[in-house]
Amino acid sequence: MKRTLCTMVLLIPFVLFAQTKINYNITGVIKNKTNAKYAYLVKSAEIFNKTPIVNSSFNFKSSIDLGDDLFKAVYLFVSERDNYTYEEVKNLQEQGVMRLGYDENSKVVVLEDISLEIENPEELKNAKIISGGFLTKQWIEKDLAITQGEIPAFVKAHPDSPISINLMQGSIRFYKLDIERAETRFGNLKELFALLTEKLRLSKQGVLLKKAIDEVYNP
Repeated sequence: MKRTLCTMVLLIPFVLFAQTKINYNITGVIKNKTNAKYAYLVKSAEIFNKTPIVNSSFNFKSSIDLGDDLFKAVYLFVSERDNYTYEEVKNLQEQGVMRLGYDENSKVVVLEDISLEIENPEELKNAKIISGGFLTKQWIEKDLAITQGEIPAFVKAHPDSPISINLMQGSIRFYKLDIERAETRFGNLKELFALLTEKLRLSKQGVLLKKAIDEVYNP
């Protein structure tokens, strides 16, 4: 019995990290009249989904394998068109015609269970989260933390969140440019990394982050 219990305990970390397939259910309700007929989720050639808008609402329900990632953040937008392709969207972004995630008519959402209330598709970025959206809310909070220079406060508040790792990964470039200035504004990366839970630190993304931090302090 003791050996069985010991084996179960030893297996727990591997089980936690092995469960990479997740389900997501993204729903949107558009309150004001719109000519948009389709909603799109865009991340890459592999993550490019389209669904019709029926009775002013749309729904994306599926599952995805996260692989080595801890979560998947994607772009959401709506359009009258039903024939966008990933290559076209990619080209439009490269040309600066489409600025997904920055323009008001698009929004970053994490693939999870989330319901959105959209007043106006032209202001999709400000869509209200009416249920779910745990990680998407943290994503919004993360962007605010970057703007306000509150990275340490965010990591301290969310030591078990994959968004904290994403935030630190995105800040590495500032430390490489001017480590003293970055530390003054954002704090010491080594100390911030130590705040993360053991599970996050031992994840593949955590190991890669630790390597990048070591390279910053020991180039």
